Order: sequence, then C-alpha cells, then structure tokens
Amino acid sequence: MRRRLLTALFSVAAVLSCAKPEKDLAGLRPVMNETGTVVISQKSLSLIIGSGYTLTAEVKPWNSKDKTITWESSNPEVATVSATGTVMAVAEGEADIKASAGSVSAVCHVTVSVLVIPLEGLSVELPSRSLGVGEVMNISLTLTPENTTETAIWTSSDESIATVAPDGSIEGKSPGYVDVSVSAGEFSWKETILVHNPNLWLEQVDPLTKPVARMDLQWDRDTICVARGETATVQMLVRAGEAQNNCFNPEVVYFAPAGESSGMAIEPRVNHVRDVRATDHWDAWCGGAAPDRFSYLVYDIPDALLPQSDYQRWLRKGEYSGVWAEFDIPRDFAPGLYEGLFRVSGDTVAELPFFVKVYDVTLPEKQGLEVLQWPSPEVDAMCGGDTPEYWSVLGTYMPMIVDLVSRYGQNGFRFLYANGGWQYLNRYPVLDPVTGKYDLKVEFDEAYYKREFDMFYENCPDLRQLQGHNIVAAKSETTITMGCYRLADDGSLYVDGDGNPEFIYVELPEDDPAPVKYYLKRYFDGLREMLESHTLPDGRSWKDIYVQTLSDEPNDAISGAYNMLASIVKEVAPDIRVLEPIQSTLVDTKYVDYPCPDILTANGLPRTEGHTEWLYSAMGPQGNYANRFIRIPLLKTRILHWLNYHYDTWGYLHWGLNYWVGAKDEDPWKDAYGSFIAGDMWIIWPGDHKVYSSIRLAAMRDGIRDFDLLRMIESRSKADADAFCARLILDAEAPSYDMDVKHFRDLRRDMLEYLSK
Repeated sequence: MRRRLLTALFSVAAVLSCAKPEKDLAGLRPVMNETGTVVISQKSLSLIIGSGYTLTAEVKPWNSKDKTITWESSNPEVATVSATGTVMAVAEGEADIKASAGSVSAVCHVTVSVLVIPLEGLSVELPSRSLGVGEVMNISLTLTPENTTETAIWTSSDESIATVAPDGSIEGKSPGYVDVSVSAGEFSWKETILVHNPNLWLEQVDPLTKPVARMDLQWDRDTICVARGETATVQMLVRAGEAQNNCFNPEVVYFAPAGESSGMAIEPRVNHVRDVRATDHWDAWCGGAAPDRFSYLVYDIPDALLPQSDYQRWLRKGEYSGVWAEFDIPRDFAPGLYEGLFRVSGDTVAELPFFVKVYDVTLPEKQGLEVLQWPSPEVDAMCGGDTPEYWSVLGTYMPMIVDLVSRYGQNGFRFLYANGGWQYLNRYPVLDPVTGKYDLKVEFDEAYYKREFDMFYENCPDLRQLQGHNIVAAKSETTITMGCYRLADDGSLYVDGDGNPEFIYVELPEDDPAPVKYYLKRYFDGLREMLESHTLPDGRSWKDIYVQTLSDEPNDAISGAYNMLASIVKEVAPDIRVLEPIQSTLVDTKYVDYPCPDILTANGLPRTEGHTEWLYSAMGPQGNYANRFIRIPLLKTRILHWLNYHYDTWGYLHWGLNYWVGAKDEDPWKDAYGSFIAGDMWIIWPGDHKVYSSIRLAAMRDGIRDFDLLRMIESRSKADADAFCARLILDAEAPSYDMDVKHFRDLRRDMLEYLSK
C-alpha cells in the first residue's frame, strides 16, 4: 500500500515539473543585500616600531551584494597595511586602518610607539671642575644598558656663564659658578663648574688642605662654618694659565652680610702660604715614616704664613699658590650668613666670592685648654745670624714671639734662661761663725725672674703657666743624677781635708738620699719665698702660675730613680706644683700634679685623683700618629686637641716653639729639618726682626676651639660629646683617624647645629 502511494506522488511531481516554464523558478532564489556591514577583528591596536599584525575583516550579512575587502591606512608614514590586512608599524604616531567593502567600512585605530628599554644607570666622567672662558670641555656620558630607549637631556643653570650642548660639551662664557646637569629616565647627575679667566684665576680650597705642588687639588665651594669666638679661615688657590710677569697681590674686597656686597664687617689678615723646604726624614725608633706623608719626591711643603708686604710671588704657567684670609669672629658678632669677595691682581685681575656662616654659638671667653710651649732665647735667625744680647732678646724679640703665639691659643711657656739647670740661681756654702759649721746658702736673682714674669705676662693676656727648667744635673738612659753638697754625720756640710765643702753628684736611687733632700729643701724654700713675695698685675702671685719640671721624660729604665726624686720634692715642697712630660707607665703620678704623658703612654698611665692630666708630643710618636710635622696632612695636627678630649686631659705640651738652631747653615728657611724631624723643633718662622705664623699653628688654634666645643656638648650630654669625638678618633691607640676633610667639615657643622638648638 505504502509503496503504491509513493509511486503515485513521484509521478505527479514529474508531470508538474515538465509542465512549469523556466521563468517561474526565479522567485525561489535568495535576494542579495545592497548595503551590509564590515566587521573588523580589532578596533584598536598598539604596535612597536618594526612589528606587524594581521587584521581580518568580513562582510555581514552573508547575502551582502559586495563582499570584497579592501585595506587602506590613513597615515602610511606611521603604519602601512597590505592587501591581505597585514599592518606594519613604521614610525611613532597614530593611524586608522580601514577595511572597506563597497560603500561600507570598519576602522582599527593603530598606535605606534618606540620600544622602551629602561635605563639602569648612568655614569659621568668629568675631566675638570673648572673651565676657562672661551674653552670647551667634553663630558663623557655612559648609559646602561647601551640600547636603552631613554634620552639624555643636558642643562646649564646659567647659560650666560656656560652653555652645554646635547652631546655634553660645555663652553665657558663668563666667570662664575654654574651647575651643569644631565637627566635620563629616573637618573640624574649634577656638578658645579667654575668658569674663570683662563690666564689667572682663583679656586677656593679647604684650609685643611695643604696646597702642595704637583698635587691634583680640587676646589671646594663649601661655606665656612664657625662659632662666635672662633677664627674663620678662607684659603684660595691662585692659578696661572699663563706666566705672570708681575707678582700677584691678594686682598679681600668686602666681607658683609650676604646680599649687601659692600663694606667690611671684620678686617681680615691676608697672607701668602709660603712653601718651605722640609727634608723627608723620619726616625725608625719613633715609628718611622708616616704612611700618609707627602711624596718623598716633593721637598717644598706649604707652611709659613707671610703678608704681601714681606713676601712676593710670581707664577709660571701651570703653577699655583695658596693665600689665606683669617677673620677673628668676636663673641658679640651677629650670627648669620656672610659673603666676601677675594681678589688677586697680577697681570690681570681675578675675583671669587666666598661665604661664612656664623652660628648662634659662643665659645667661652677663656679657652679650656692650657697649652705650653718651650721658647728658645736663641733668636739669631731673626737678626741676620747675629746673636743679640740678653736684654734685647728679652725686651725686643721674645715679646714678638709670645704676642704672636698667644693669639693662637698658646698660654704657657718655659722660662728662657737657666744656670746649669737652675734658673738665675747662686748657691754656695756659708760658715756659721757661732757653730763653726758650714750650711748651704741659696740666692735667686729676682731681677732676672721679674723681667721674664713681666715679659710673658705683658705679651700673653691669658697667661696660665710658666715652667721651670729641670732640677737634675744629668740624665742618662738608666739613671738621673743630682748635684749637691756632701753631708757630714751631724747633718752639716761635709768639709774635706783642706777645710772646703765637697760638691758631689749623687745617682738616684741611693740608699741614703739625705744630701739630695738637704739640697732640695733649701732650694725650694728659697724659691717659694721668692715666688710668694711677688704678684702679677691681676693679683696672682708668681707661685700661682709657676710649675716645676724635675727630670723631663722619665722612661721605664729611670722610673725608680724618678719616683724617688719626685717623692723627695713632694716631701720638702708639697705646695710647688710639678708638671712632667712622661714616657713610662711606671712613673708614680701621685708625686706629679700635672702628669703629661706622651700619646703612646697616655692610655696606660694610672691617674691620681685631684691631679690634672695633660698630653705631650715631641719628636715622636711618628708613623701614623697625630703630630705637627710639616710633611703630614694638616688635619693630623688639628686632631692633637681632639686627643686632649679623647683622653680627658686639660693641657698640651710641646717642646719646640722656635728652636731654629740646628737648621742647615743655621737658616731654617733652607731646610726645616734641623736636629730633628721637620716641624718638630719649631712651629713659627723667623723674619728680619719679625716672626711669622704657620698653617700648623693655625690648625692647633682651631683644634683648641674644637676642644671647647666638645666640652660645651659634654655639658649637655657626655655620650653625645663622646660620639662626636669618636667620628674623628676611630681608634687612638692603633691609631686610626678619619682623615677625610669633607667628613671633618660635616662633623664640625653637626656640632654647631647641635649647640645652636
């Protein structure tokens, strides 16, 4: 049945098909859309230059009349597109990529950027921090990594002084300071450049930097920071690009509150820093050569401070020389920032500004340290080699010396003259007509004493101590010897067979020190009577400022003999103060009122309650230790008084103030190496009936002020003062000091900031 039905249906369909015309089939076909829509695979796209991306597009609906896609870029210089839709990034920028089909289209917005390779660092090599007007200097810049996409940008803070090109080359336009900087990514670099006259110019250098010839010295524009009561020192290097046919004259044009640019708030002392010949000589037994001494190839070291009136300097091409200006800041001076202008005049004129900051910190009127020097009465070097007579030395030459060094904080001195180790003394036996026995007569020439007391007092306003000479007759490496009269059994002077008292020399220690005690008692009784019977204009007696040295530098070998001698002196003259340079920890300090150990002994010397410790240095220690030798960095001389604080001492002693004897041909200007290492025997320089200071003496003066600042901090906090000191004195015994001058200036500035709060 089913099969018959299907067969019938197929037959009907075949009949109908054959009966319908062809044109009647057209209505059965789909109708094509005239418009349609283009759909693109990306509406926006970000590409890196050189990269590509293939876009796709199609036309919808499926029955759109025109389905052929064409591609077009609105900005082919930025991005191109191929016939198949591949976009290539050409340059940084933006472009629209359009896919079109007939009258319809779609757009992909393409952004092309540079590939960013981050900068990891930059380094700059600067040939010099100074540049002449009209000169060009090329700065080497290195970017890491080399293929970074970051760009370096150079700038000048003042193009009237210097310009800087995109490649980092600087051209000097006019004298002055200018900041040159470069930045790239997150990194930057900046340096201040000094543009100067190429023939003659000034550079500021820290006064703790010795301007030694042939050293690559870098200028420093740092503001000088001081307290009221200190001395502000400005050091300038005078440099010659071309030979100067005339000597140059240094001067300060003005010094006034910043911004005023005129006037002179304080009159400075302006000096040349003169080179002196200083042979490279060291003693192995004292520690040997300092590791940081100036090159042994250089013998001329800057040290003496001479005014223009007494010293003139010409400069050859490429030479430089130091000049100083010192401003003594009064204690009532207004704190604030001050500006000055330094000028030198040679074949041309050079000027450079500088700044001084005076903090609202005032040093005590009287310095804390007592500083004692040993002057020599042999002043032939001030007199053309001639030897002046006694009264001329005492009345003319020594007042010059004492006045000068007193202005640098030296306030104690040893007596000038001695008579066989005993000052202005007559001693002789006297026969007692009643007993028929001899006794000892001791007489002091008070007129001579008075002249020395008066001279030191009149020329040293802050006179603290006058030191008597040794009282021993002789000293060897193993013993000390006292000269005295022999005693008879009854205690009177012994008389020999000819009826004469016998003068003997007794080595200490002795089983019977009676002759020494007898002799010393009479000496000190007479000394006490004389000292107590005279007063100074300020009301102090001579005894108030007199201190006695017994043997000078007792060492381990003679410590036993010294202790006996000192015990005798304390027994017969307990009120006479003893000050002793000491080189042994075996010395019993209970007999010494002012124990004065050298730097090597200071740490191990026992202390006695109620006694005042000092510190001492002389021809040693050498090596890496602080001292005031000419051939070592100047900061090591200033450190001496930081050591005073470190060891909790209140005085400093050095033996050689003006021992010019022993120099080559007796002329200290020919070589500062006299009988001992250069700088050990003298710290001042002789002129023609004049005397000059030195940068070493100035460093000691400033170190004395540092000591006062540390004590002022200590009055607030001992821990803070110790911490400040430890930033410079890293290890006093090793020794180890921080010798970076910039670090020292930062330390000083921090101390002043601390005290000004």
